Amino acid sequence: MRGTNHVTAPGNTRLDTHNFTAMSSNDQAGYIPEKSEPSPTVEMIDKPDYSKPSNLTKSADRQNWETNFARNYVTPLINNVTETTRKFSTLLSNAMKVAEVSSNILETEVNQTLDMSSQHCKEYLPGLWRTLGTVCFESLAAYYSRDMHNVQAFPFLAVYFKHEKNLSQIKHLYPIVNFVKLLHSKLAYRLQRDKAVSFTFKDFINESKNETISCLSLKFLEEATPWKSLDEDMKNQILEAIDLEPNTGEQNQKIPAEAFVIALKRYMQRFLCTDNNIKATDPLYIYVNDMSLNLWLDSVAEELLDDVFPDSLMIENTFEAYEFANNIIKEYQQSLHTVKQISISDHPMELDHPIEADHSMDLD
Repeated sequence: MRGTNHVTAPGNTRLDTHNFTAMSSNDQAGYIPEKSEPSPTVEMIDKPDYSKPSNLTKSADRQNWETNFARNYVTPLINNVTETTRKFSTLLSNAMKVAEVSSNILETEVNQTLDMSSQHCKEYLPGLWRTLGTVCFESLAAYYSRDMHNVQAFPFLAVYFKHEKNLSQIKHLYPIVNFVKLLHSKLAYRLQRDKAVSFTFKDFINESKNETISCLSLKFLEEATPWKSLDEDMKNQILEAIDLEPNTGEQNQKIPAEAFVIALKRYMQRFLCTDNNIKATDPLYIYVNDMSLNLWLDSVAEELLDDVFPDSLMIENTFEAYEFANNIIKEYQQSLHTVKQISISDHPMELDHPIEADHSMDLD
């Protein structure tokens, strides 16, 4: 190794391993950079000290590895949120100095996570959250029909929109099919083809036995009766719950009949006609007794509804209960009108008698 002022000695042919003259370093101070403090995150990525899972065939091994990873690398960062945030802020500051990134961009990104004032929400959020359209059946149908790809992707909705007006009649198919099955069990393999073509339902009834006729009659009446009609128990509970007479000033023990009818009418108009999520088999009192819906008059107390409102009525019986109570009120008013007419027709006879007497006296 030779220095800058090295001179080879005469006749020296061997390798000179020792310098005769001292050499001074030509390096400048700080030329060789010193090693900075290693970053834990970078060191973890470059030289991870965790054991890589070779074969996690058992759930216990996988759970054990996840627990160790969370304890060694996740928990230290989330234990002290303030310290982690400070380090992250320092890294951001260094990154802005090195890369000459505009501080406004980073500050804007960080400020997005801070609490927004009411003024900020009024000025900026309306541009992000705005009403695109009314959420209703018509808007859904229009959105679906404007793109033919929707028809190919969702063919069931195309059938639904096409027959939407007739879907409410599907509930009547089961009674019809059930009745047809009953007829089929009575007629199958008993008629020839030629006779079956001209055979009518009336002929079948006339040729059947009395037992068959009575069975078919009961079955037909059972299926023909509306499934949502009121039974005797429901009617009796309604009659026991409502009060047809006007309030006498005392505390009511029953629901006023007019208030009962008004509440059912309001419920049908406001909720049953608009809300399709209500189940027909739910008890009616769950919804009607809710005073927050503002269905009842101010004179009706919530405690009274909880005590006397019929608990056998279902959602499917709402309209029938309304009609039944309304008819009861009309019959009661007609009876009062009839009684009033009778009393009026009897009352003038009592008044005419003294007048006639006075008139007769004048004539005399």
